[in-house]
Amino acid sequence: MALKSLTFDITSNKTAGDSITITTNFGSETFDFVNVTTGAKFVEVGDTTAETRSNLAKAVIKELSIDFSFKLRETFIQNDNGITIYCLDETVTSLDVTGDYDTKTQGEFNAGLQLDTPLFARTPKFVIVGDESSTLGSITGATALVYIYKGEQIADRPSEPTYSFNSISNISGESLSYNVAEIAKDYLEYSISSDGSTDEDVPYYVDVFPVVYYDGVEHYENPHYFRAFLGYSYFEDGSDRDFDEAGLLSTNNLIINKGAGLEMPVDGSSTSKVKMYYDNEVVLEEDYTYSGLSSEQIRYSKAYSFEERVDLDSGTFESGDCVESKIINEATPSINRIDVFAPNSDGVNVLSSRINVISQCESKYEPIRLTFVNKNGAYERMWFFKRSSKSTNVDKEEYKANLWDKGAFDNTKHQNRVLTKNSVESLSINSGFYPESVNETINQLLLSEQVWAEYEGRVIPVNISDSSMEFKTSINDKLINYKIKLNFAFNHINNIS
Repeated sequence: MALKSLTFDITSNKTAGDSITITTNFGSETFDFVNVTTGAKFVEVGDTTAETRSNLAKAVIKELSIDFSFKLRETFIQNDNGITIYCLDETVTSLDVTGDYDTKTQGEFNAGLQLDTPLFARTPKFVIVGDESSTLGSITGATALVYIYKGEQIADRPSEPTYSFNSISNISGESLSYNVAEIAKDYLEYSISSDGSTDEDVPYYVDVFPVVYYDGVEHYENPHYFRAFLGYSYFEDGSDRDFDEAGLLSTNNLIINKGAGLEMPVDGSSTSKVKMYYDNEVVLEEDYTYSGLSSEQIRYSKAYSFEERVDLDSGTFESGDCVESKIINEATPSINRIDVFAPNSDGVNVLSSRINVISQCESKYEPIRLTFVNKNGAYERMWFFKRSSKSTNVDKEEYKANLWDKGAFDNTKHQNRVLTKNSVESLSINSGFYPESVNETINQLLLSEQVWAEYEGRVIPVNISDSSMEFKTSINDKLINYKIKLNFAFNHINNIS
């Protein structure tokens, strides 16, 4: 559906008593020109036309950011002579301006402005403010108003900016830049509960409204809209990486413990359907619609194990070798392929990602499942099937005590005494034999800043202590097994105060 746009030019200065009214099919707002500003909808007449036009743009933007009564969930571009409004709400069927303007152009565009741009917070993302070739004059400074929020995009943007960055250009005429990734990262907190379920409402929206000063006069530039994730780009990806496909796993070969559930993270803004198969027969199918909520940015299609389904129904799972064998063979759905679909430019659903699922059965060792935040900022699970061993590293502080008491000492007392002592436990785990395609998953696991291990019935926050890893290939190494050392991310003795 076509969206509405409106441009109105102001090429001559205004006087007190002039006014401009913006109208949609939902209502209207009037902005009055005055000599002295007395409120949000009053526009102070400047000494020049450019200054008055800038004051009007500022008043309209401020009013529309806190009042959606007439449905202009908007973005603005202030051009050389006037103001352009792009309406991002498809329910607005009319958009017009009346009053003291010079010329106007009403139009339509087929898609909203770029609202789905990913911002990977572990890689710098610079917003460039100002045009060095502009005919408006030399750049003398800039401001970036940054809104960081959750909920519905644009509609739930707060009335006041989260951050406001002001700069005075040291070299007259040069554009300015702001790194918005480093401030967005402070808000992205991933977590996992004691039963292994993840907090999926992590991404934030980041809206940036740039204001550039040409020869000291404010001009409002096109805002930037981002979806922030705790992901990153490799050096060779550059700084403007998008999601490569709708599926957000690190690999197209997913290996799981037989009888366990699985999760498939997808880009919620582009995914239309997820199908899970066993031998070309659809086992699970899920349709997605996107309504612009932050909680929908990454969706997780899930095939629950029998035990997980019992927990979801508030039942009691009775463990036991015979019971678990029966469950593995019959009660948990078998899946060996996942297809993720996304609409193309014509709106037709096409295959975007295909994941091969391989189930392994380990009879000797207790498999350990790691959960980590991958390159796309999504939770990803990886199983380590083979031998694991736990160790501990004790750290202590000592001092020498004075044992003399009235010319004698007690030789049953400690001369070398412990002031503090604590330990950090570690796990060494082995993956078992994996295909060569797992190398990228191992790489992203090593680079992850947040990792959890499910061990002995508990979910444990861990840090990977390995600082180097030789990636293996089937040609050189035949069968590929990875050994990784994990440090528990807490002291063994609880000394939190």
